[in-house]
Amino acid sequence: MRYPDGIKYSLICLNIRTQKRVLLDNHHPKGPHLHIDDIEAEYVFKSVAELMADFTRLVFEHLGVKL
Repeated sequence: MRYPDGIKYSLICLNIRTQKRVLLDNHHPKGPHLHIDDIEAEYVFKSVAELMADFTRLVFEHLGVKL
């Protein structure tokens, strides 16, 4: 199964001026992972609510933007 959690997601926030970015996605075959600019790291998906909270927190911490 390509998406064992039953959900496919791609959350992206990009500052078009500075090109700073935060992404959380789970495309096949990599599975859940995140990108902070050019750094990629594994992400542990627990729930949609936690995914949204993590994305909101990362965007604020890295880009200074409140969602």
